Amino acid sequence: MKRKEVMVLIRKIIHIDEKRCNGCGLCAAACHEGAIAMINGKAKLIRDDYCDGLGDCLPSCPTGAIEIKEREAIPYNEEAVKREQESPYLPGKHGKNTK
Repeated sequence: MKRKEVMVLIRKIIHIDEKRCNGCGLCAAACHEGAIAMINGKAKLIRDDYCDGLGDCLPSCPTGAIEIKEREAIPYNEEAVKREQESPYLPGKHGKNTK
């Protein structure tokens, strides 16, 4: 079975400082793509390919725990985001806790 190769590039993507995160969930609610979820009381970037790197989540963070960094990541996948948004089951999205 042939493995599909994944393209990786240097691009802008969010970084969440777990130590500064107070677990309020505002960033997860502000993320239109569903790239951020609340896991064990902390915000986590759950999918690099769901983060468009535009930073709509940044102003929502009261502790300044989120910043934009340039690093290796797989490209933003708008089609995957749309499929996820159309799914009737959206675990951990938009501020909901995931354990």
